[in-house]
Amino acid sequence: MTDSPSLFRYARTSPVIEDNYGALRRGKENGVFRQPCPLPAENPAVLAALESHGRVPVDGLKNGMAGSQALLSAVSVSLIILGTFLCVFTTRFGGCVAGGVIASIGIVILIVDVWSIRRRQRDVATLSEAWHNGWLRFAPAQVGGVWVSSSTRHGNQRELRDADFRYRYRALVEVHPMDGSEPFYVRTDEFDVDADREGLPYGLKMADGPLDMFEPEFSNGWTVARWVAGIPESATITTDLNVEQIKAVLRAAGIR
Repeated sequence: MTDSPSLFRYARTSPVIEDNYGALRRGKENGVFRQPCPLPAENPAVLAALESHGRVPVDGLKNGMAGSQALLSAVSVSLIILGTFLCVFTTRFGGCVAGGVIASIGIVILIVDVWSIRRRQRDVATLSEAWHNGWLRFAPAQVGGVWVSSSTRHGNQRELRDADFRYRYRALVEVHPMDGSEPFYVRTDEFDVDADREGLPYGLKMADGPLDMFEPEFSNGWTVARWVAGIPESATITTDLNVEQIKAVLRAAGIR
C-alpha cells in the first residue's frame, strides 16, 4: 500500500443499485435479510466512518432517489409546463403543435423516470433491510489497470476520420476486508471515461496485460467496495457512497 494513494473517482454512483451475483434479489426473496446476520459484524471503524459522513447504506436524497433522477424529473416537468403553456396561450396552430410535441416528450421522460425511481426505491429498501440486520460489508478496494470493454461508433460510418468513438471500460479490483479475512478480486461493471480516438482513457492507466493489472505503475487508486456478507462475488465499487465517506473508510483502514 502506498503512503498517499489516489482516489478512484469513476463507477461510484449509478441510478441503478448494483446487484452483482443477484445476492440482493435472492436475499430478499428468501427472507434472509429479515434475520440478523450470523457472520462476524462489520468493522466498528468502518461503521463509524460511514455513518459520520453521510447516509448509509447509500448516500443521497432521503427518499432514495439518485441525483440524476431528481434532475430528470425536474426537466420532464419543465417540458410538460412549457408544452402546456404553448398549447394554451399560442394562437397559431404551429405553436400548439410544437407545444403538444414538447409536452409529450416531457410525459414520456417522466414515465420512464418514475419507473426508474420506483425500482431504485425498492432496491434501496432491500439494501437498508440488509444493512440494519448486519448483512452488508464495506471495505477498501484497490483498482488495477483498466481495459476497453466495449466501444460504439457514431457519425459518418464511411469516413473514419469523421466518426466519433465512445469507449467503456472495466477494471479488476482487489478488495481488502477489514475483518482479517483474505483479500479477494472482483471485476467492475462497465463505466465511462473520456478517452482519445484510440481508446486511451484520460487520467487512468491501462495495463499491458492481465498479469500486470496490479503492478504499481498501472494502479488507478483506491475506493470502497460493498458486498453481501459471505458472498464476495457480490462485491461492487458502485456503492453510491459520497466521496467523504470513501475517504473516511480509507483513513479508518490506514490507507489514506
